[in-house]
Amino acid sequence: MYSISGDNMTYKEMESIIKYLISLQKRQEVWEVSEGNLTKIFDFGMQTMNEDEQNVFKHEFILFSDKYWWEEYYSKSTFYRVKKSAMVKFLRCLKV
Repeated sequence: MYSISGDNMTYKEMESIIKYLISLQKRQEVWEVSEGNLTKIFDFGMQTMNEDEQNVFKHEFILFSDKYWWEEYYSKSTFYRVKKSAMVKFLRCLKV
């Protein structure tokens, strides 16, 4: 079994995989991943994140907020650091 880990992927690769998975989820396609479905994986992934990571993940990948929504809350470097951390934590939950 191959485990996807954000540790060995580029920022763009992580972002692309997550956007693809979100599109599957939004179309409500049933996709089995290891022992559960995608919804369970998303729930578990969100539980592994701290509050800032959850906030960024939701705005960037689920709510599709305005491109610069984060400027009121984070500096540019903090935003990208938190976003990367959230993506890595989410991808660590996947085993395909």
